[in-house]
Amino acid sequence: MLKKQNVIFCIILLFTLSVLPVFSRDIGDVNGNGTVDIVDALLVAQYYVQLDPPLFDPSVADVNCDSDIDIVDALIIARYYVSIILELGECDTPSDPPAGTEIPDLTPAPTLIGTQSATPVPQVTPIIDITPAPELTATPDPTEDPGDFNINPPNIDFGTIMPGEMAVAPLTCENDTTHTITVSAITLSQPEVFGFGSNSSGQLGVSLVNSSYTHIPHGIALEDVVQVETFYSTSFFVTSQGALWGCGYNSRGQLGDGTTGHKAFPVQILSGGVQKVSAGMSHTLILMNDGSLLGCGSGERGILGLGDLSSYAVTPVEIMSSGVRDISAGGAFSLILKDDNTLWVCGINFHGQLGLGHTDDVLTPTLVMENVSQINAGWNHSTVIKSDGSLWTTGQNSDGELGNGEFIDSYVFTKVIAGNVVEAAAGSNFTLARLSNNTLVGVGANTQGQLGNDYFTNTTTFISIDVNVYAINTGALHTLYLKEDGTLWGCGAGSQGQLGEPSTAYIYNPIVVMESGVIDFSGGFTHSLVLRASTEEVYSHTGSTAIIEPGRSYTFDVILDTETTGIFGGIIALQLDLVRTPILHIPVWGSVSE
Repeated sequence: MLKKQNVIFCIILLFTLSVLPVFSRDIGDVNGNGTVDIVDALLVAQYYVQLDPPLFDPSVADVNCDSDIDIVDALIIARYYVSIILELGECDTPSDPPAGTEIPDLTPAPTLIGTQSATPVPQVTPIIDITPAPELTATPDPTEDPGDFNINPPNIDFGTIMPGEMAVAPLTCENDTTHTITVSAITLSQPEVFGFGSNSSGQLGVSLVNSSYTHIPHGIALEDVVQVETFYSTSFFVTSQGALWGCGYNSRGQLGDGTTGHKAFPVQILSGGVQKVSAGMSHTLILMNDGSLLGCGSGERGILGLGDLSSYAVTPVEIMSSGVRDISAGGAFSLILKDDNTLWVCGINFHGQLGLGHTDDVLTPTLVMENVSQINAGWNHSTVIKSDGSLWTTGQNSDGELGNGEFIDSYVFTKVIAGNVVEAAAGSNFTLARLSNNTLVGVGANTQGQLGNDYFTNTTTFISIDVNVYAINTGALHTLYLKEDGTLWGCGAGSQGQLGEPSTAYIYNPIVVMESGVIDFSGGFTHSLVLRASTEEVYSHTGSTAIIEPGRSYTFDVILDTETTGIFGGIIALQLDLVRTPILHIPVWGSVSE
């Protein structure tokens, strides 16, 4: 903790150091060292999520002149640092809100800190209804109308099998016309892990920590990986044996390796038992195979749900002993989905991102909602899909990211799509949703092109981005999604190479980030991770043919004819009515035991 005289000295220094040539004063130089760099962006970001107290003059940090210090200021400073923008202007007077803008009442409701609430918070009635557009999953035959056609799930986990054993692939075929479906080929291989973008904290796991970046995917030296995960500048990898590895940013111990030093190469955190990992800005949630929940990193103000204001853990500690089904770590808060489909929350709640009807921090996991099927946390807002396929959001809404038609923060979950939502992903200030017909829609900030159109403006209502989408993920300011042919697409901020393009500030129209074979992927602050089937084929199999009648579900039995053991990943290619070109490539993975 800085002494008072040091704080005063730092403030004085802000006004006495010589200014940069492009500035009229030290706008953006919040640490007063005479330069505007990524450190200044991090200081503003940490202040915004209230991890650190304000140790700088607010007028220096408010670079967009909106009388508020928030993540946008941090991102603008970061953009200046990497030369996306050439100048930071000076604020003449604080900007006023547009005429007619409703100013929310920020008076906190009665404190509910640390309570184990037994009654879910009431939710708001629906305001937006999105009806899925017609499906576009098949190449039309000019002589025959194939009708609507879709196959779920979008990916398959074969689990562990013995050499030569039958692997069962259950596929639900949703169609309104009888078709002949052929599993035309199964190509399985050892999966490979790639990272591209910024390596400022070693998050690419390929070299010494430096401020350089690369748009060229670099292989990360790990085997048997089945999940990749990142949020800020920390990267995680889960193997088929349940081991957890990580690298990158570690100032709060979020890697869980017992230190607070950044790691340029992956280090092992847990040797087994891990089902899933979810990374936040300064904390990490780890779901174990037995349903217990562990956490590490910053525990300030309840982020880890440990019941106090100032704790942090450099090794994983237990948060819940059992009953956890899914997890999602936000910027400085946590979402926990239990086996009974109840949603529990904890952590910083400055924008109402916990959905409890107030803005007080919550120190221990607290019940907020029932009948939840999926969860996803952004920097300061939360998304939830309920069992009826409806999408609900809460939290920060400065760029319309809640999708409720407004720019005002919400302190309770509000239904924004009435149904047909199968997946959601929350970025720093935008939200994506994948509908049951595999249409991708988005809402919120679009000034960097993260919504994939040429309008450059934010939106408070969902707009269509693409079709034939089978999985989605977000970085801070970039969008990633997997299409049915196994290709990975992206749009949004790309200045650090996080979209696979060299030194491109913004990509407004989606581009191919990586060619076929993608199994898993995740976006961070300014980097991306991809798990992809290698080009070296290890297993192969030619499948059989089935007649698919309307409304029926079928199970394809696949025999992997191999004596080779170990993890595999790959693609199943399906063909419609024999004479048609393959219309669907489903990512698959599993392992062959000894």
